[in-house]
Amino acid sequence: MIAAVSVVVRARAVLAYRDVRSLCELVLVAQLLDLVTTWIALDTGRFAEGNQLLGPLVDHHPAAAYTVKLGAACVVVAGAVLLRIRWRMRLAVLRILAIGSVAAPLVNALRLAGWV
Repeated sequence: MIAAVSVVVRARAVLAYRDVRSLCELVLVAQLLDLVTTWIALDTGRFAEGNQLLGPLVDHHPAAAYTVKLGAACVVVAGAVLLRIRWRMRLAVLRILAIGSVAAPLVNALRLAGWV
């Protein structure tokens, strides 16, 4: 029980900083946008899932695939928040995650618009 409390206390302490909280929110919102743009693209029938691991799952159980994808994003963000690393390193990791997360829905939207 004490370990669980320390995890919650640590997460609250780290997320109390606006820069970390904003980057975490950006990553998770971008992942949601990626899910939406992927779903729209796949629904048109012109595109196929590019992820080889999730492709078969998307074909047969899309809700499960999207849940796994969003769950993985949450685990990665939680890991970045809870790891005992230097502050600048944490911000660098979260920035890299944010850039990668924003790129996916942006590329999906450009493909849907026919620009890529």
